[in-house]
Amino acid sequence: DFTLQSGSPAIDANIEQSPYQTFFNLYGIDINVDNNEIDRPQGSNWDMGAFEYTGVTSTAPAAPTFDPGSGIYNSAQDVDITPAVNADNTYYTTDGSNPDNTDMEYLGGTILISGANEQTITLKAVSYNESGIGVIGTALYTFDTVGPDAPTFTPPTGSYDAAQNVVINEASDANTTYYTTDGSQPDSTDTQYFGGTVSIDGDNNQTITLNAVSYDIANNKGEAGTAFYTFDKDVPEIGDFEAPIGIPDPGLAWTIDPIDTATPDR
Repeated sequence: DFTLQSGSPAIDANIEQSPYQTFFNLYGIDINVDNNEIDRPQGSNWDMGAFEYTGVTSTAPAAPTFDPGSGIYNSAQDVDITPAVNADNTYYTTDGSNPDNTDMEYLGGTILISGANEQTITLKAVSYNESGIGVIGTALYTFDTVGPDAPTFTPPTGSYDAAQNVVINEASDANTTYYTTDGSQPDSTDTQYFGGTVSIDGDNNQTITLNAVSYDIANNKGEAGTAFYTFDKDVPEIGDFEAPIGIPDPGLAWTIDPIDTATPDR
């Protein structure tokens, strides 16, 4: 940063440069400006250097920013720090403490941020310039590396004589859930479960396999849950029977066999 500060001996210490006047004489265009397009001179004479002193001192840097920023992640992150445009030096910490110019200096590139499951790493950075220390920037990186528990099903595995409307019960940390009914293992390319019920039906003596798996907010895939629905849709046949000849003895108890003829119990 080559801008002049209050009290600099370079203020008003130069003279008008002849090429500027020559350009004006030839083309009628005034280019008596510094690198910030500030008219020269601002005081009693030109300032030395590329910039005119305007009496406005620079301000402390704004907070650095981070890419990627705060979030929940399932793997280590390479983080880029972007200092403010008027920053001279930038320093950072990863232990949650407020950084200053005694901490690690950021010299560009990326910083590897990693943590254990359910651990949060706090990255802080601050920049300095001639006006002093700037505003601290903060990003929180929470690591989630374990997927949700397997879904369960209502009704569960069993034998049924009619189609079933099945509810998939998701774990509390499930973000999205997917399922299949052909026995294959589900993933995020399969049918997504949005609540409600899944209709499960099959032919007589057929077993339908319902598989479901959930992903959490960090996109960790959990364990798959499975239920088997076997359908028994046989309707029992009603056999014919012959009525006994004659008038039944009212003192006898009769048993009616759906296949054989009626016979008295003696």
